[in-house]
Amino acid sequence: MIGLALAAALAAQDMTRDDLIAEGEAVGRSSVAMGLCGRLGYTVYQSTGEGWAADFGERAIASGWSEDVALAAIRMGAQAETAELNFDAPEHRGDDAAFRAEVGALFGQMKARCHRLAAEHAGLISNLERGDRNADAEMAILLSPLDQP
Repeated sequence: MIGLALAAALAAQDMTRDDLIAEGEAVGRSSVAMGLCGRLGYTVYQSTGEGWAADFGERAIASGWSEDVALAAIRMGAQAETAELNFDAPEHRGDDAAFRAEVGALFGQMKARCHRLAAEHAGLISNLERGDRNADAEMAILLSPLDQP
């Protein structure tokens, strides 16, 4: 009886190709977002993300997928997140108000991504309020040359 229940539980844990790709992409996307959020000053728990990635890899291999396939799924997610974020700093072209607006919009998008990451994956980021303050301070530093006479 126990053997049958264990076999059923193990069969339920097998990762289908779609499961593998979806979770691998989520791991890859989150790793890129964690890097962004950490640079902005959010408290990021890298070890939690690494644990998730290791767990994913172990389950993928246990389900018969090679390490290369699991890593490829993670890379696909990281590449997709990088392309989607595309957070290039705007260039100042002489119009201070336009530059401030572009920088404000950019930082708003980055902060929103950090909040979404925290909501989607509990334990990867904590203290969003402090992170927001740190990101605002980074933005102020970037804009500070405009305040000089």
